Amino acid sequence: MLTAKQAAALLGVQPQTLYAYVSRGLLRSRASPGTRQKRYARADVLRLKDRADARRGHAPVASSALHWGAPVVESAITLIDDDGPAYRGRAPLSFLRGVGDPFAACAGWLVRGVDIDALPTPTGPWLLEVQGIARCVRRLAQAAPPTTPLACIDLVLTAWRLQGPAGVVDDEHEWHKAAALLGQVCAAPTLLRSPDAFTAFTTTPTRALATAFDVDDDGIDVLATMLLVAADHELNASTFAARVTAATGATLASSLSSAVSTVSGPRHGAMCDRVEALVDEAGHRARARVVVSGRLARGEGVPGFSHPLYPRGDPRGRALLQHPRVKGSADADVVFAIIEAWRALAGDNALTKPSVDIGLVAAARAIGLPAGAATAVFAIARCAGWLAHVVEQRASAELLRPRAWYTGPPRDEPLR
Repeated sequence: MLTAKQAAALLGVQPQTLYAYVSRGLLRSRASPGTRQKRYARADVLRLKDRADARRGHAPVASSALHWGAPVVESAITLIDDDGPAYRGRAPLSFLRGVGDPFAACAGWLVRGVDIDALPTPTGPWLLEVQGIARCVRRLAQAAPPTTPLACIDLVLTAWRLQGPAGVVDDEHEWHKAAALLGQVCAAPTLLRSPDAFTAFTTTPTRALATAFDVDDDGIDVLATMLLVAADHELNASTFAARVTAATGATLASSLSSAVSTVSGPRHGAMCDRVEALVDEAGHRARARVVVSGRLARGEGVPGFSHPLYPRGDPRGRALLQHPRVKGSADADVVFAIIEAWRALAGDNALTKPSVDIGLVAAARAIGLPAGAATAVFAIARCAGWLAHVVEQRASAELLRPRAWYTGPPRDEPLR
């Protein structure tokens, strides 16, 4: 912890500027026991310094800024602190207390900053267009049946790119497009069972996803919790991909396609698939410690634990693991056994704190979702955040074009 004088010196600013940073939410201050002075976490101060240096173009900072470094864009969508994400100031699980569909309410708040109970219903020519896109989805699924839940999402986005509306009109039209797209993405897993059952639109995305995965009424609360805690997480890799695409003027579907392609990587959304493989390898509680210790002996990692932004533990994973339906589920018992085994072998520290990926897999097992569903639910949830970031990026009217710090051989001759 740093004093105000130390923090100001490190940042190269006057104390008054330091207090302004606090009032603008750029820096957090904490009371110092027994005094009236404030203290500042060194990590927070260094992060703010990196941000300022990156804006001034300092090469050493620029070389590492995109690796969990300084923010590259300003955003009013999601705050991340020790308590997890907050969507425009609201805690994710606060949407469970509403009277309507929780995921619809979350999406409306993220994208537009307004309270809604359900997604809008398409009408007139727009209804016909949405129905036409749904027919395209069904034809694509019949011609090339998707084999995974994530592939179903990609197929829906492909149909939107092929037959969906092009260009950007106004905010109201874009919101209706976003709502229809989100509803169809939630219905996407239906394509695994029957393409003919795919619906053109829905006003209740949580219920549509529950129907697509055949989740019973008791499991809908778990599914809603999964969607809410994963809806957005600031400027992660997939969100950055969506914003880069949106900055070029691309459509909503094209921007989300970039994000889904990014989320499919095993170091991002598909981390859930790696956790599922670990759980399947263990099979049951009795083998959990054997499997974890075997991975350590072979120099392999134990996926699904720790997060650079949450050294004290990922609040999203904790919320899912503490859900009564998940905590008391026999189907998720092996997940908890793996958590216990890893902690017993490596101690209770930042490396053994379960991430959201562990929580998503445990929740998926608890409500009987098929293999690959945890990654798909992660991507579906994140669609709400991606749409919000696309809208915000468009409003800035700036092209996202980072510069490279060249490290290759010198030029051999001038360009003539």
